Amino acid sequence: MSIARVYMYRTCTCLILLFSLCICPGVQADGIRPSESNVKSAMLFNMIKFVDWPQGAISADSSPITVCVLGKGPFGAALDALHGENLKGRAVIVRHINQVQEAGNCQILVVGDVDRRAVTSIIEWTRQQPILTVSDLPNFAQAGGVVGFIEQEGKIRFVINITAAQQQKIRINSLLLKIARIVQDPS
Repeated sequence: MSIARVYMYRTCTCLILLFSLCICPGVQADGIRPSESNVKSAMLFNMIKFVDWPQGAISADSSPITVCVLGKGPFGAALDALHGENLKGRAVIVRHINQVQEAGNCQILVVGDVDRRAVTSIIEWTRQQPILTVSDLPNFAQAGGVVGFIEQEGKIRFVINITAAQQQKIRINSLLLKIARIVQDPS
């Protein structure tokens, strides 16, 4: 087996183990199960490590990665724990916004509990922008969002819409795509 293949196999195995820690229901050291929202927040944090934005989407090497949260809900609230964390050598900033137009300087837009009609306008607004859209709303990725969290067999999983990611010029590492369920935009 070639060195490159061994490296790829080990990297893929590590990635699967990393996500299985977040996906599998488990017990924390203090004996308390993490909430579903905390699991999704941790998964998103780990997922970002495998996402690249186009040049210019983040202004400078030292600029923070900004996660904007639109709408209410426990998933958006759980993301507050990421504020101040370090990711890819950058600080993570979490901002709560009231309308999608405020997401212009965000690299990630997490859509919480919003009206179903609002989802369509949010997806349309972000479609040509380098913003990773994420939600746990039903069929979010199928509707044109980039990442949707779903519950399947009692575990949190994620769906990636590769068409939406390509339109938004977001590159998702193939290792992440291997463990996701893939959908494509119907449009």
